[in-house]
Amino acid sequence: MHWSKNKEIRERVLAKLSAAKKGKPSPRKGVTLSDETKRKIGVAQEERYRSGEIFGFQKGHPRFTKELHRFSRESIAKAHATQKANGTEGGRGTKRPYQTGPGHHNWKGGYLNQLWIAKRRSAMKKGAVGRHTREQWERMKADCNYTCFACLRTEPEITLTEDHIVPLSKGGSDYIENIQPLCRSCNTRKYTKTVLFIGQHSFIN
Repeated sequence: MHWSKNKEIRERVLAKLSAAKKGKPSPRKGVTLSDETKRKIGVAQEERYRSGEIFGFQKGHPRFTKELHRFSRESIAKAHATQKANGTEGGRGTKRPYQTGPGHHNWKGGYLNQLWIAKRRSAMKKGAVGRHTREQWERMKADCNYTCFACLRTEPEITLTEDHIVPLSKGGSDYIENIQPLCRSCNTRKYTKTVLFIGQHSFIN
């Protein structure tokens, strides 16, 4: 084992070195280099960089220029042509489609499915009775022609959200019969009121 890894030996060696240096001035203390000496040191250092003896930062070195990772238009066009010829144009997942998205063995429906699961969990925590599936919600949106029942605007101008006709906070169920499609702004405006929208007519209970 090296002496520096042994705590007792390391402390003894450092104490010995410290005692040997105690009272002795540094050999470089008070020494000021002349401009000519500094120039000679700079020239010698540049020569060592140029010869490859030492390697590090220096002005104009190819490793530290901005042009290092910049590609020419010709090389970019060639890469695009190669991708198009190989059928890999379009970005991520094109080379291995069986390992990305629905083809991956850990696929769980993506971000939208995570939101769906979070909503169902929130309904269960509020003590809501019943459940409905994502397929039922998608079918309802299609049957309503992707239209908000309150403002009559359609997707993609708006984003439809599930609105519980009888709010969960007032004992409403999570069955599909208690759901109506509303855009986010109309759903927020409705708040916790019990409102059934049919076209431009609303029935408040």
